[in-house]
Amino acid sequence: MRLKICIVFVTLSLIFLSLTGCQSSIENKEIEDKGYNYLNEPFIFGEEKVELNIKDKDKVIEILGTPLSEDTGSNDTRGTYFVFNYEGLHFSYVQNDKGDFILDGFHIASDKIMTYRHVSIGQSFEDISNKYGEPDTDGFNYEGNRVISYPPKEGSSLWFELKDNKIIRIVLINHEKPWLKN
Repeated sequence: MRLKICIVFVTLSLIFLSLTGCQSSIENKEIEDKGYNYLNEPFIFGEEKVELNIKDKDKVIEILGTPLSEDTGSNDTRGTYFVFNYEGLHFSYVQNDKGDFILDGFHIASDKIMTYRHVSIGQSFEDISNKYGEPDTDGFNYEGNRVISYPPKEGSSLWFELKDNKIIRIVLINHEKPWLKN
């Protein structure tokens, strides 16, 4: 009887381990399928965990509502650009010659939004490295805060600023020079 109980226990344990292992590989596969272009990863907003495609300016405004303020400018290098400011969130778009709005970058300083890999303001360096691996660069800014970055992959890079080992800002930068595209 004890042998049967041991066999059943071991079998159930192996089934559980294989199922949880499969779940982990499925989650990793989903991240790999999205590629390393951080522009392709949606961000998660609010308690309802709404996926936010930050590349779509109209969808951002639809989900987040009217910005607290908007800044518009123009220069010879970038053309017309627009910055939409929310509490702790700043989205920058460039308008190309066709009138399309293309994400230039954004800053997060609010715990209301997290990366697709569930990293948000207030978490630690260990939380970041567990989700993104070892950073490409690791240093300090002029304020003495630690800044780590993940290199441009297919046109975008992701930066995390930490103070006292807690994330205080997340920055995504589009390196594809969208203002030069037609």
